[in-house]
Amino acid sequence: MTLDPARFTTYAIPLKSLLVGLALSSFIGIPGAITLLARVGTAAAWWLHPLAAVAAVLCGALAALTCIAASRAMTAASASLASSRRFRDLSGVILLVPLLFVGPIITGVTAGVRDLQDYLPSLAAALSWTPLGAIWAVPADVARGHWGPAGAKLVIAVAALAALAWIWKACLSKALVTPPTRVAPAAAPETWVSSGSFRQPRRAPWPRVA
Repeated sequence: MTLDPARFTTYAIPLKSLLVGLALSSFIGIPGAITLLARVGTAAAWWLHPLAAVAAVLCGALAALTCIAASRAMTAASASLASSRRFRDLSGVILLVPLLFVGPIITGVTAGVRDLQDYLPSLAAALSWTPLGAIWAVPADVARGHWGPAGAKLVIAVAALAALAWIWKACLSKALVTPPTRVAPAAAPETWVSSGSFRQPRRAPWPRVA
């Protein structure tokens, strides 16, 4: 990441201003801009319902902020661990293992469901009350006139964004005070030899294996 929190340890930038600046700068790059356009672009699906389309635009912007806050919180939380080679190797293994079993997992889930068309709506209805899917269910509830569930799900989405922002703030504050340290690798032993009028360093030969 270009805007690594460790780069700001030597600057006296207020934490609140730094949070706002990092959040806004996330939408300048290509990934952030595409995320924002994709989230707000879901309003096109509700063009027959003007109120739902307006709600989809606002919820899309809120969802994009949630994505940015989640990614920044994870980056700030792992800032002190990312400099460790053991952590990088372990995280790579942890991310690789689920990919190896994604095929059997999908096969087992689909085999256990008799009618997938009946199962997916119930799954979507359950996810709509979680922080993962609450923000996306608000326009649908607005289009159907269910204002109570729409307001409750909006509260869940805002609470999730606030929690992620608090985690990001706490991790960023710690990363600015205790930046990660990098240990330089130990150099091979050297000896000095004479070459005419100059003394030149020469690395000690490695022991030979018989």
